Amino acid sequence: MAVISAFGVVPVHAAGTAGSDTQKLAESYAAMCTKAVRIPAAHGGEGDLKGHAKLPDYCKCFADKFLARAMKPSAGAPASMEQTMQEEYGMRQTCRSQLGLPPPPKA
Repeated sequence: MAVISAFGVVPVHAAGTAGSDTQKLAESYAAMCTKAVRIPAAHGGEGDLKGHAKLPDYCKCFADKFLARAMKPSAGAPASMEQTMQEEYGMRQTCRSQLGLPPPPKA
C-alpha cells in the first residue's frame, strides 16, 4: 500500500507494524516534513516555516496525524487526489493552530 501526499508516494505497511516500526515511520514522516521547507507553502510545502523554532514540533504533530490516517483501514474506493490534499491541508492547519503558527496557504 502507498500513501500519496505532498511528500510524494510514501509506502505504508500496516499489517503487523510493531511499536518500534510505527515510531520509525513517524520519524521518517517527520523528516520528510522537515525537508518540505524547500517547497514553497503555496505549492503544498512548508517553506514559510523554514528556520522557525517550532518546525520540529510541527513536523512531529503532522507526522503523527499522517501516520494515523495512513494506518487506518480504508473502506470502499480510494480517496481522490483532491480529497487527499484537502485532508492533508486540514492536518497541516490543525497542527499549525495547536502550535500558534500561521495557517498554511491554500495550494
